[in-house]
Amino acid sequence: MKNTINIGLYVENVEENASFWKQYLKAKEIERMELGNFVAITLEVSPYCHFQLLDIDFIREQSPEVADNKPSILIHTPIFAEIHDQLEKDHYYTGEYVYQGDFRTFNFKDNAGDYYAVGEMN
Repeated sequence: MKNTINIGLYVENVEENASFWKQYLKAKEIERMELGNFVAITLEVSPYCHFQLLDIDFIREQSPEVADNKPSILIHTPIFAEIHDQLEKDHYYTGEYVYQGDFRTFNFKDNAGDYYAVGEMN
């Protein structure tokens, strides 16, 4: 048995956002749930971390008090440079490399305009 972290991301377009994470982070779709007129997609980012993409309008209806919450996420990955180069090539904003202790990081904006950070795994 393993523990996993499931992070809810509230987005304008669930399908487009899922495609973004699949392309750049190599995330795998593990669940798709119909929520009335909305869809939620859960992606496995790693064996221990999942992103659950939820339509922001669904959240506004069901839990308006949390609709504007944005998590601060740093993703450590062995494909650090590959992610940076592909995002840059595809004209997404990518910040410069910054050292945090012994590893490099950079931030980027996803296709919805939200910021995330990526850390190099040593």
